[in-house]
Amino acid sequence: MKIKLRDDELGLVQVIHNGVELEFAYEYDKVDQTRRITELSAVRANHFGILNRLELTLNGCEEYLDDDIINNPAHYQVLPGVEVIDVRRALINRMPTDTDLNAVDEWSRAWEYLTRMWGKGGLEDAKKARVYLDWLITRLEKNK
Repeated sequence: MKIKLRDDELGLVQVIHNGVELEFAYEYDKVDQTRRITELSAVRANHFGILNRLELTLNGCEEYLDDDIINNPAHYQVLPGVEVIDVRRALINRMPTDTDLNAVDEWSRAWEYLTRMWGKGGLEDAKKARVYLDWLITRLEKNK
């Protein structure tokens, strides 16, 4: 996430998050001497999962400027504010309850490798996905 104050007097900040350019409004609190994201902008920032990092960065915590490779790695972002794990959990919740847990695991790992391959491992991730898909297909054929 990259942040640039566009106009401190008007209270505008430009954010580039996972390649998406966003703009948020903030207010300056003269008593606390801090910048706070306006209510409407806070709703948008929260939607993108960046509200806390944005407010900390606006108030001088420079270490939050870099991408958070632990909690929010770019190669797991499907859409702004939507990670691979969010989609995977939604899809798993739609599976029949009697689905073999090993099959779920194999599907899940293959899906994750395929989803992130363009942003991280490329061909290597595609090959890893193929291994898990082969295991899944073998399992499903045995359980017919």
